[in-house]
Amino acid sequence: MPANSTRLKCLDYNRLPKRIDSPAQSPAVKEYPLTCFSPLTPYMATHPPYGIFKIGIPNMKVLQSWKATYNPNYAMSITRESLSDHMLNLLRRELEDIFYETAAINIRLTDFFKHRWFHMGATPGVMPYFSQPRLPINYFLHQYNHLPEYFNKQLVVYFETSKFDRQIGRYIFREWLRLHHGRPPFQRHNFPAMAVCFTCPQGPPSVQQIVPFHRGFCNRLSERVDDPVDFYARYRLKVKNPDEYSSFGSWPMPSTEFLSWKEHGFALGHLFRSIFMVVDDQVRDGNSRTPFPLEMTPEESNGLTLPALMVLLVRTGDDAHLSDPIDFWPLHEAGQTFEINRSDFRGCAEGWVVRVRLDVALQFIFDLIHREEKALPHIRQAAEKLEEERDEGCKQWVERVLAHAREVGVDSNGFTWHGIRRAQARLHGDIFDNVQSERPWEHLTHWDH
Repeated sequence: MPANSTRLKCLDYNRLPKRIDSPAQSPAVKEYPLTCFSPLTPYMATHPPYGIFKIGIPNMKVLQSWKATYNPNYAMSITRESLSDHMLNLLRRELEDIFYETAAINIRLTDFFKHRWFHMGATPGVMPYFSQPRLPINYFLHQYNHLPEYFNKQLVVYFETSKFDRQIGRYIFREWLRLHHGRPPFQRHNFPAMAVCFTCPQGPPSVQQIVPFHRGFCNRLSERVDDPVDFYARYRLKVKNPDEYSSFGSWPMPSTEFLSWKEHGFALGHLFRSIFMVVDDQVRDGNSRTPFPLEMTPEESNGLTLPALMVLLVRTGDDAHLSDPIDFWPLHEAGQTFEINRSDFRGCAEGWVVRVRLDVALQFIFDLIHREEKALPHIRQAAEKLEEERDEGCKQWVERVLAHAREVGVDSNGFTWHGIRRAQARLHGDIFDNVQSERPWEHLTHWDH
């Protein structure tokens, strides 16, 4: 790497001590198993920055096998060196897109998305479930390896039915991507929502039961934010040579210091205490009168079905920390609410529960987030810091890839080979790869691409 290139601010392996006290000796420090890619560290740092192949232009046989993936009009061309300033800028833009697309595609394959939005009743490893609307006192101690999944979310989606569980998760994912123009801050498990299901033998809990459950849920979770955590415990005991950690290729890596979850950047989302969503057995009512053409693909059908699903939004009354109380009246005024139609709603205070379409509910949440960021400096600054960190990771990755390409040639680095052909295709109003046309990070039918 050239001397003047930006050094990636990942893990400083030279600072890792050879060992620490065992958990028995330091019971206050909790271990959390860190992997080289996860929703905690979801962006590429790339070591080394080769991409889809190492050194050398792919031969004709390889390119022929890629016909289903790449446009042969550009795949078999050879890039002229050196690039004009205009082409270099286009290449940078394509590399930035590849950076964020790769994060969005890969993060969908992690457990939090593939499994935690899967309602299978009382089945470990899938959606968190409760057999009664009462939170066990030590719940988050027993769920410690999943603790980050509960932080940095804006609301809980409580499922009283298994209908549309994964599809709702994928729809939220797609809308969040679009809200951020394909570049949301994924790091440290940031996501708008998490899923929880009730599997009560006596039937779904009432809204009046879910509200105190949710308050207890938030209180128990907030008790854990000050717990000190060690992300590198398993490596500190084994490390002999810092080079052994070169496989870490993700951004941003957490600090090696013994800090609390809060100091590492994990906390309850700003809206988390104040509002939640309920998916009940009336979720499909909004689509029962909407006929769809028979020739639709599953993806097209989901694109029409999911926004029109019916959900409940519930205020908890815990909103003293907000700039203003949450108010559902604008939804009523706009004619966007529907009959609640639940016997347990009787007795609930007016204005505390509404039934709306899923797309309306999400837009309401996104508007609340925007309102709070605009009104409260500390919320706005936290959001800006996340975006700056995300953009810094992208910038450093692009510069590192380009530095390697300058050493070996644009066509001998996998990322620049890919990016320059996408740029050439875009100049001709064309596309180079099927990822650009299929946009797998927005799929509603499945998490996999």
